[in-house]
Amino acid sequence: MKLNNIAGEWINLLIINEKSRNIIFAGIISILFISLILFSTLSRAEEPEELELADVIERAFTESHALKMERIRLDNSRISHKRTMADADTKSAKIRAERSINRAENQFAEKENEVIIDTVERYFDFIIDEMRKEVEKLDFELEEMDFSQTQTRYDLGQVGELNFRRQQINFDLDEFNFKRSMENYEENVQEFLIDFAYEENIELITFPPEIPDLPDENEFKEKMMDNSFQLYSLDIDIKLAEMDLDREKALDSPELDIKEAENDLKLLELEKEEAVKNLESSARGQYLSIEQDKKNVEVNRERLEQAEKSYEIAQEQKEMGIIKRSDLLEERKQLRNAEISYYQSRLDYYISYLELKESMGYELEGLIDGLEN
Repeated sequence: MKLNNIAGEWINLLIINEKSRNIIFAGIISILFISLILFSTLSRAEEPEELELADVIERAFTESHALKMERIRLDNSRISHKRTMADADTKSAKIRAERSINRAENQFAEKENEVIIDTVERYFDFIIDEMRKEVEKLDFELEEMDFSQTQTRYDLGQVGELNFRRQQINFDLDEFNFKRSMENYEENVQEFLIDFAYEENIELITFPPEIPDLPDENEFKEKMMDNSFQLYSLDIDIKLAEMDLDREKALDSPELDIKEAENDLKLLELEKEEAVKNLESSARGQYLSIEQDKKNVEVNRERLEQAEKSYEIAQEQKEMGIIKRSDLLEERKQLRNAEISYYQSRLDYYISYLELKESMGYELEGLIDGLEN
């Protein structure tokens, strides 16, 4: 009887233990599954948000208060234009109303282009600053290595106390400047994030495009003239002055009134001639400037190629034990500086190119999309 009871208890224990093992196993599987989901979520959260230039421009259009205000002003101008056209009883009043709405639309387009160009510049400055940050780290690492060697020589009695203390002060100052520079960089990052309403951890992935071809200089001048609101406005003034003169003659006005109207017309025609000369001179200067920017890109491209070759040679020499690690770091610093100069020159050219196209009347947003593709 006792043996039967003992056997029954063992069987119950085995059943209970089997159930417990199943529960524990199921619990472990659940914990592992939840941990996997959390890890996957955290990994995704840590991945930077990749932003192309077009993404940031779209955000700038959304966040720019200046553009929002200009859009409201344009809306008010359109409302005023409708009222004026409905009430206008003369041809000259309608012409003035058309110029007024065209001025408002031109101002809005200028503000849009201003936002685009500013965003383009800040976007690529952000990328180039990342490169500068690496150069500063390399520079400070070299200074640390140099000071470490000085300290070793001091410990061996090869450097005097006064000389060592001076170098220590210089190194401490370099360290302070380096840390301050890193802080300034982080402040600039935060300013960029705030201005464009982005969260932390972003990555800008569009580099300044390869230099696009320039239009012919004569084509540039011609389209610049056609797109000039100043010349358009002067043409309106001349047309109104001609209408005033015709009216004075039709009304058989006194000779002095007719003469005054004729003088007003001549003044406007002379003003337009002067404006055309100034615009031609401005166009010539703008074109020469962008041609120089284009040459700078080519010069910096050649310097970068030379720096890349020098760095490859330095890597081989380091592997063969011919040069020290500090020599290799110095070559890498020179390479990064050459890259910075090259990308900066491409940015300068790109900004000049956008400004040139803006002068010709092109829509910059569509132009940028085309260049990115």
